Amino acid sequence: MTFPEKSSIATIVALVAVFGAYFALALSLGGGGSGGGIVHKPLLVGAVIALAVVMAGSHGLLAALAPADADAFDERDRRIAWRGGHVGGLVLAVGVCAALVLTLLEVPYVHIANALLLAWVLAELADQATRLVLYRRGG
Repeated sequence: MTFPEKSSIATIVALVAVFGAYFALALSLGGGGSGGGIVHKPLLVGAVIALAVVMAGSHGLLAALAPADADAFDERDRRIAWRGGHVGGLVLAVGVCAALVLTLLEVPYVHIANALLLAWVLAELADQATRLVLYRRGG
């Protein structure tokens, strides 16, 4: 398995673990009122810090275990990354449109912010999953 494939798997695991926990806690907190976003701020900051630590640690470990593979990046890898980014961008666009609909419906801002965050997470998952599929299919 190549370094980019391992990187994609690590990214998927980190996103699902960190933001799965974030959204589970955010849903349990509710926050539909005017001050509901206040309880979500420390949770969001904690999730972002946790994601940064998990991603840096996992990628650092992957690079340490196979340093030669970490630097190898060819045209096929660039093409696969572009195609994954394209799919992720489409998912993000749909998510942003959904958040705009929530805005028109005058949903509390904390839910709109969470919808945008969910759109970003889903876009990243789509990007990484597309990359994995393309690597498995041969590019």
